[in-house]
Amino acid sequence: MLFVFGPNQSYFARLPDINKWSPNFAKSILHIFERPAYIHFVAFPATEQTADQDFQKALIPQTLEAYVGYCTHLFSSGHVYSPPSPFCLPGLAEWSKARSWWIDGIQVVCNGKGGWWAQAGGKREWHNLTTEQEQFLKAGNPHGKVASVAFGVGDAYVVRFNDGHVVWDLKGAYDALDKRLEAELTSPGKLRYIALNPYHADQFFCVFSDASAIYAFPDEEDYKKLDEEILHGRGLRVIPDSITFKQSPGMPQEEIKEETSTTFGKSLEGAGKHVVTTQLSNILDNM
Repeated sequence: MLFVFGPNQSYFARLPDINKWSPNFAKSILHIFERPAYIHFVAFPATEQTADQDFQKALIPQTLEAYVGYCTHLFSSGHVYSPPSPFCLPGLAEWSKARSWWIDGIQVVCNGKGGWWAQAGGKREWHNLTTEQEQFLKAGNPHGKVASVAFGVGDAYVVRFNDGHVVWDLKGAYDALDKRLEAELTSPGKLRYIALNPYHADQFFCVFSDASAIYAFPDEEDYKKLDEEILHGRGLRVIPDSITFKQSPGMPQEEIKEETSTTFGKSLEGAGKHVVTTQLSNILDNM
């Protein structure tokens, strides 16, 4: 799963049953997207300042540059597309290209301010992040390795670890998401994926472990089309953020099966084998 917000209302989305992107990328990048390629990462080098300046100039479509990591076949070696030199971030092209041979699992995330974090093959690197953010990216964290990160406006961040532990500080820029995370992340492992828009506050994309999704997109035509595909697709469930919506606590299906198996095992002790087997068969047929 991959979702990336870019400047000037751009995006790239690789979601269950959905591969979609905005049309305002450079032609060389669109060529990569349109090929039968698997996209591992898309990272925009544009800073908030340059993005705002470009937006004021009413950009011509198909002009956005980005770093793109991809492979053309399932078992092929990876490739990294780097923007032309005026748009490059210090060290990122060299780091990513040196690891493109092991591109499976590579992650690159930019913060919209000229900073970036990257991880591949157990190696990680970052540049121009805040001291606060760095504390959660260092090795030796009791929750294990960093599984993913998200950066947002005003140095907001979310860091997810391999054991499912999550730390976040959204700096007051994503209040709706902040409240939802606080309500949902009551135990480890509930957050599956998250992306923040580093160019605009209150815009995000988030998926939980039960495949439920919440998001806030710009009010633009391309995003409206993406919204429709998500709502009517089969890969994700969009749960309404409503004060009247309620649901009862539930037990995951895996736990239900384990509990049922234990009950059946106890029932077999001291009971007629034929009767218990028949009851078991009838119950399983109705599951």
